[in-house]
Amino acid sequence: MSLDGTQDNMPSLQPYLKTLIGGFCVALTIVLWALCIWQVILRFAPDMTPSEKPPCFCQHNGICPDGLCLCPEDWIGSYCEIVNFCDKSTYVVNASQYNLAFEKIIVGKYGYSMEKCDNGTVNAGAPKATRMCTRKNGVPVLEPPSAVNCNVTLVGLSEKIQSVNETTPTDIVNIATDTQILTSSPEQLNSTDISIAASIAEKILNLSDSNVPGEEFLL
Repeated sequence: MSLDGTQDNMPSLQPYLKTLIGGFCVALTIVLWALCIWQVILRFAPDMTPSEKPPCFCQHNGICPDGLCLCPEDWIGSYCEIVNFCDKSTYVVNASQYNLAFEKIIVGKYGYSMEKCDNGTVNAGAPKATRMCTRKNGVPVLEPPSAVNCNVTLVGLSEKIQSVNETTPTDIVNIATDTQILTSSPEQLNSTDISIAASIAEKILNLSDSNVPGEEFLL
């Protein structure tokens, strides 16, 4: 009872205030723990931000899908900066008797002459010669051309290569060159041509490489 005669309500409010304060403290504790756990997750979670790829400086139409240059076959190097072909060329045969023209040739590959065997020959329309592009001291270099006999056939070459005892190293080079040129257009070969060409290639591979000289231009 208060001094003015009214009933004192303070004792009845104390349990309610204790409950309220206790609930607030529990809620605050839960929030603080949640924030701590979230900070730990953020600290140790893997970085999902996509990494920026380093810039590429590919030259000559090279592409850079994964940070490394992918070059077209006529260029090599880290940035496709090294030439990998022999440019167009013209070869003068027998002191300007006639010329053989070649398009661009990739290093390590053969190119075929633009001049074709004349009409009326067995191989009319086939290239008259072939030429290889190699690399010497880091520089693309053209080898001398090798000519085809426009009247030779795969059958004749097969018969010649079978005469092992009568076949000279120079003959082997000529047979290999003629076979290569006569098969330069696969779409024009039938199954018989392919079989004969494979037989010739197998026979040449079985011969001793030590007896085969370097390719020369043979007319």
